[in-house]
Amino acid sequence: MLMRNALTAFSIASILAIGGPLAGSAFAGSAAGTVTRIKGDASVTRGTAKVVLGQGVALEALDRIETGKDARLEVTFLDETKLTLGENAALTIDEYVYKPEQNQGFTLLGLLQGAFRFTTGKIGKLTERRVEVKTGFANLAVRGTDFWGGPIDGKNGVLVLDGQVEVTTNRGKVLLDKPNAGTVVTAIGKRPGKSKTWGEGKIARAVATVTF
Repeated sequence: MLMRNALTAFSIASILAIGGPLAGSAFAGSAAGTVTRIKGDASVTRGTAKVVLGQGVALEALDRIETGKDARLEVTFLDETKLTLGENAALTIDEYVYKPEQNQGFTLLGLLQGAFRFTTGKIGKLTERRVEVKTGFANLAVRGTDFWGGPIDGKNGVLVLDGQVEVTTNRGKVLLDKPNAGTVVTAIGKRPGKSKTWGEGKIARAVATVTF
């Protein structure tokens, strides 16, 4: 999996005891979104503090989110973008900026492990926008879309349900621009597989990894 530098440390104004649920009011700073659905165990690491997540908790840029066994977590960002994580997943919110009054929006996420589903919100309609998900096996440039990514059938895959995603590795890239188009990626140092329409069974297995 993709290795990352430690998150930049910064202070939290007030925080409940480690291991207990974190109230939304305990978060200081600029929120990027909130936890809107949760099943099972999930936590967020901010700086050196790691606490249990609950519904309604605000999340910020530089947060690291993790889910446990059989868990599911849905985050709704300020622009109504939705991110769903499956079990045993880890993801960082590397950057989030939403300035509709300036027609600007940026969402940069880092998937460390696990499966996810990402549905672009209002940022996808802004003139100046950048939406990317970096994973250990490929970099995913999002163009206003609903897509899934993660382990499947012993490899890593990306599936577009609507919109477009450009999948790039160190050896090449492939554009997924049709509904149910997917690719299989062995590693960041390998060329991504050709865009192919996934069958119903494979689509169902993929989506099930992030379904509540």
